[in-house]
Amino acid sequence: SNPAGLGVYRRSEASLSPTLSFSNSEAVYFNQTTTNSNVNFSIPNLGVVLHSESSREGPFKGGAFGISLTKINDFNSRFSYAGENFDNSIIDFFLEDASGLTPGQLGGLTGIAFDHYLINPDNPEQTEYFSDVAGFPIQEETVETSGAQYQWSFGYGANFNDRFYIGANVGISTINYSEVKTFREYDFFDPANPNDISILNEIDLRETLNITGTGFNASIGMIYRPVDFIRIGANISSPTYYRLDEESFFDFTTDYNNYLFVPDDTLLNRITTNGDFVLSRYDINTPMRISTGVAFFLGKSGFITLDADFLDYSSISLQSNDFSTVADNQTIENLYKDVVNLRAGAEFRAKNLRFRVGYARQGDALNIDDDFDRSINIYSAGMGLRYKSYFVDLAVQHTRQDR
Repeated sequence: SNPAGLGVYRRSEASLSPTLSFSNSEAVYFNQTTTNSNVNFSIPNLGVVLHSESSREGPFKGGAFGISLTKINDFNSRFSYAGENFDNSIIDFFLEDASGLTPGQLGGLTGIAFDHYLINPDNPEQTEYFSDVAGFPIQEETVETSGAQYQWSFGYGANFNDRFYIGANVGISTINYSEVKTFREYDFFDPANPNDISILNEIDLRETLNITGTGFNASIGMIYRPVDFIRIGANISSPTYYRLDEESFFDFTTDYNNYLFVPDDTLLNRITTNGDFVLSRYDINTPMRISTGVAFFLGKSGFITLDADFLDYSSISLQSNDFSTVADNQTIENLYKDVVNLRAGAEFRAKNLRFRVGYARQGDALNIDDDFDRSINIYSAGMGLRYKSYFVDLAVQHTRQDR
């Protein structure tokens, strides 16, 4: 994360890190708990450092050039919720959204709900609506995401008198993100007529979103060692400038139980509408990151590190020729805030053995006045063996977030 760290290397090195990730979610909806689990194998990091000594006398002692491929975001997740809703249905949303509009003015999902006879005009002006569907449903939704965000990094770090290190890095980031959301309502129960069979079997809405793109960034950093047992570091990373392509589409299905809609003399069964395939391209700039840290070395027994990142998420901005981004950028400015991310770690050495523990906290970036804490807490522990020509490390990391 700080390219000046390349200057600390005293020899060339190559590394490869495979990872096995277990993701577990627990969702509560109307007092009903739904659990999901997901397993994913990946190689989140591989890299090589090429060290070179200075052939001349003077403060410059040499440096190292590094190339790495790092997974900076893993989008693989799955969660779902389900419960019997005795308050409302998605049909209530369609009724509210359609109120005051004529059928010709309805659009989006509400317009499709009208085409599927879920809502029908209730006055001569055709601006108020009712639904033949009675009762309250079981609701469930599953949200599956996949893909990753990777970065190629090309950096160089220089060593001056084994006291001052400076480095720079150029990064090329890629994004591949997919999201599929499936929402269902079924088993409509009418408390007023508990023995009646509903005219509607189910409503099924499936939405798909795919985002791909490439971005560029740069960073510059320094590390200073005023005395042998302390290192102080600082790093500035530019925003990442992404060019993204997005595609989205949806399928809306309404399955009736052989219901005769009398006004149109129409027998209703299964109706499916495929939404428009929407393509758009836009640019997005992520926040600049300012980082600082300190490390305390305990002789040859190990070290302790403390780091902090400063980011202002409200500085994210969008630009596009396909749509107006004014409202989006205003929403981002209002919705997000600046955060401080903290990291702490320690390594203890016993001959060739290494023992490590760590903790990181990523702050809640949403500027919402509530008591809900969306921050991410990461706990890690590990051990390793290090010899002259090779090293092997093993780490376990536990990440938790409420949302």
